[in-house]
Amino acid sequence: MGNEHLRTAITRSGLTLEEFADIVGVDVKTVQRWLAGRVPYAGNRARVAGALDTTERALWPDAVPVPTTTEAHKLTTAVTDDAIAGYGHATDPAAPDGATLLRAAVERIEIAIPSLASQPDLVELLRISDANGRQSRILIEDPDEQVEALLGLDGVEIRASPAGEDHILYRADDEMLLVLTPIGSASASPPIIHLRRQTDGGLFDRLAADFDDRWLEATPLTSREQVHAYLADTELEPRPEPEHSPAADPQPVRAPARPPDAPTASAAEAPRRWPRRPT
Repeated sequence: MGNEHLRTAITRSGLTLEEFADIVGVDVKTVQRWLAGRVPYAGNRARVAGALDTTERALWPDAVPVPTTTEAHKLTTAVTDDAIAGYGHATDPAAPDGATLLRAAVERIEIAIPSLASQPDLVELLRISDANGRQSRILIEDPDEQVEALLGLDGVEIRASPAGEDHILYRADDEMLLVLTPIGSASASPPIIHLRRQTDGGLFDRLAADFDDRWLEATPLTSREQVHAYLADTELEPRPEPEHSPAADPQPVRAPARPPDAPTASAAEAPRRWPRRPT
């Protein structure tokens, strides 16, 4: 059964479905699903009601309960923080995990991650999400063989960025998990922040905008050949050494003279990135 309340409100606004979808920040197909009767996620309901200058209950009377006096008072109180929980370590028993958050997504999944090598279960989760009609965008620093299983899926877009990520991000509709990977030692479990979009221009919106900016600068990966070409290009680019490293230049102009009888040490082979380039 379709949602005539929503259809009438959009018609009265004078907007086309495409214009309305752009204002709310979703695909026009998502709006069509709402008109067909699907109830949007809570954050989207709030944006729709605001765009149409009405209330959520007026648009979805069966899905949105009548607020009590206490709840009505809370609705008039400004919300200033999108962070709903923080954990010192991602391994804390109470800390949510990315997979659980993503499985709860109704419409949108976004991920910023260094690689998929350490999370093979994530690939299957994305394949299932695609089969269920969810849209996913993956921003990845170091594509590996796990990426191949996602190529060609209509609902999954993958782009690669050579810039090192300073965090891992999981987004499911209007919720996010922000994993602060640079904090602590490499062997320590990183802190994690759970966010829910509750205000315009807050931390959630800033992270979402940062993801969009990096997405526009990243390289689309739609075929195995594009993955190979991207990896070949990035392998040829020199990577800066850490500031504390004494080996500032891998090919110094002048090498210190070695005594004739000094033993020659074999250099450790640099790690190879998938796929191996022909030698």
